Amino acid sequence: MKERKKNMDSAFLAGETLLGGNYSQYTPSGKGLLAQQGRLGKIPHFGDKIYFYSPKLKRVSHVGIVTSVSKSGERYDIETAEGNTSSISFDRNGGCVAKKRYSFTLAEVGGTNRINCFCSPNFLESTCTAGGFVKVALEEVGYEEKASNANLEDKHANRGQANYTKYGAWYKENCGGDHPAYWCEQFVSWCAYMACKAHKEALKSGWVEIAGRWQYLEKGKPIKGQWLQVGGRWYVFDGSGNMIQGWFKSEDDWYYLNPTDGAMLSGQWIKVDGSDYYLTQSGVMARNVYILTDGVYYKVDENGKFIEEYKSTPADVESVGIAE
Repeated sequence: MKERKKNMDSAFLAGETLLGGNYSQYTPSGKGLLAQQGRLGKIPHFGDKIYFYSPKLKRVSHVGIVTSVSKSGERYDIETAEGNTSSISFDRNGGCVAKKRYSFTLAEVGGTNRINCFCSPNFLESTCTAGGFVKVALEEVGYEEKASNANLEDKHANRGQANYTKYGAWYKENCGGDHPAYWCEQFVSWCAYMACKAHKEALKSGWVEIAGRWQYLEKGKPIKGQWLQVGGRWYVFDGSGNMIQGWFKSEDDWYYLNPTDGAMLSGQWIKVDGSDYYLTQSGVMARNVYILTDGVYYKVDENGKFIEEYKSTPADVESVGIAE
């Protein structure tokens, strides 16, 4: 095995945990990782890895992901998503990602039976759900093996039988594996990583920049159409989840969000487009009142603009009011 790339991506590490401690491109190794943790059995579960035995090779030689399970009497009916296969049951090398169906009893699982075992991944809060794992696998159905390293991301372009795939390219880059190579186990490894990555994204909280605009996520979802206090400062977001900067009107009150970082300004004078405005302690722009600053009264009009001629202690200050 070639040296593995040092990848400290939390999703990458979660995928390793999911699969029993490591990624694999070799089916006996993939099976062994979960078997060592006591996660091997005959009964299928949603999200399990299913391993197939090859009479010719006298070992497990193919793997897939269980995408549905039903039972009638003693018979199980399952559906799977498998890489490096075709839509024909028990076809080990068909060159694409396909959905498959199998019907069997537990007596037909294990040993030299074509269905060798089921291995249950470690679905934890730190990894991903079985549903997330299956979702990623099913989204890949129809992907076709390539003739070369070209157009690896395209499902159908550069179709061939040379075992080049985006799953193998990812595995070689991150895990030091072979490419091209028989890729059914590489496919499962890639699905584990991508599912864990999606799971991490869905739980993310904090600031993110999207297309030049800032949003704040709570468990992967942007705050929309409301105020939010972050780190002791107030921010407001529009209906699309983008942080608002500059002037913002809420009902009849105006606020000013710092154009630099989006935080609400308060208790201070600001100059915008050549005019002076005062923002009260609550952040609301003062209108038609006096503001006492350093012992001097300053008046702002009904639009919040400072009126230059009123810069003293006016006779009508009591009737007009003083901003806080």
